[in-house]
Amino acid sequence: MDPSKTLGPSDQLAVFIFQVCQLIPVPSLSWPRSTFLIEDDTQFALLEQLFRPANLLFPFPHRYEIPVLKELIRRLESALLDPETQEVHGDLYARLSDLMAEPLTSESSNVLTKSHVTYAIPFKDISRDYMHLQKTLTLTESNSVISAVGTTGLRTWEAALRLTTWLSRSRIIRGKNIIELGAGTGLVSIICSKFLAARYVIASDGDSDVVNTLDSNIIRAGLIKVSAARKSIDSMQIRWGENTGDLMSPTQLANLGGSRNTNSGSGSWDLVLAADVTYDSDVIPLLARTIKDLLLAFPQLQVIMSATIRNEETFALFPQSFGT
Repeated sequence: MDPSKTLGPSDQLAVFIFQVCQLIPVPSLSWPRSTFLIEDDTQFALLEQLFRPANLLFPFPHRYEIPVLKELIRRLESALLDPETQEVHGDLYARLSDLMAEPLTSESSNVLTKSHVTYAIPFKDISRDYMHLQKTLTLTESNSVISAVGTTGLRTWEAALRLTTWLSRSRIIRGKNIIELGAGTGLVSIICSKFLAARYVIASDGDSDVVNTLDSNIIRAGLIKVSAARKSIDSMQIRWGENTGDLMSPTQLANLGGSRNTNSGSGSWDLVLAADVTYDSDVIPLLARTIKDLLLAFPQLQVIMSATIRNEETFALFPQSFGT
């Protein structure tokens, strides 16, 4: 759905700003209508919120900001109906000139670079007015789909965004003890802990570099991971099919206590969450074994997964691993 066709001008602007903060590729951005875009107030708002580095806690990567700004200026110039009374804000040209004068990092260096990506969290009880959507989360992510060490876990994927949106519009997380498998950047786990009132969350991944990034993102979100009277979130390296027992250690179970889920007892996990973890046929049996082990230990456990189906045959391996 194109926001420019269904939303009012202020909401179009808010959606566009949120998308840029999320580093959405330029061809996929939802641009405000040209008649609104050319207005002085709109240009000033974009300049102040996106293109003045001094105003930004986390400035955009130049390789992203330049094409966004070029396309914005192109659209503004196309929207000029009366050059006598309308103009493109001079500071937009000045910002582009400054960016073009700076040396760009090489493509190979850019692959190794991490950026800050800000996500807006959609909640059911928030007004349709997107400008009132104040809950955001900034994560450190890799610029590359596959990192230099060969993991895909340093990027947030579409399935995680879909899962977070669904969870934020329900009450299933409140008061629960939660394990996320293949947590990646931690978007799902952190939102469950910070905004959805989970009792305790383990954000797990099999890659040590990913777990280190998880730790950074947890701290950036203002969540206390260590040295707290009662931790609300923790990270853990869980290699599927190998060390699932670490999730059932006396130390871990002591963190759980009694959840608000009336179907579970003290020291019990309530939910397993996973997003975009069924893309590799080699690891699907290991993932299934991990989930089976958890279900055997905690019969009341619920499992909620979100997946992008890239290959029907690969995706079919997951239910087959459970004999269905």
